[in-house]
Amino acid sequence: MQQVLNQAQLNRRQVVVSQLAAEVQARASEWAALSRKAQIEAWQEWMATPTPQRVFLPFHRVLSVVEVVH
Repeated sequence: MQQVLNQAQLNRRQVVVSQLAAEVQARASEWAALSRKAQIEAWQEWMATPTPQRVFLPFHRVLSVVEVVH
């Protein structure tokens, strides 16, 4: 029984990770389609937003990755 529960948890995690990766890819595509001006405006808005509230902005995951890379 424990093995079935562990496998179910692993399957659930795999689905969540796949959904998260798909969401990030979609946002990255939307980000790439923005003009440079729109990207800068979105980044400025993100920087001006308190850290705990940034998760509610559409490009939070994309900008978080950009911040870490730079």
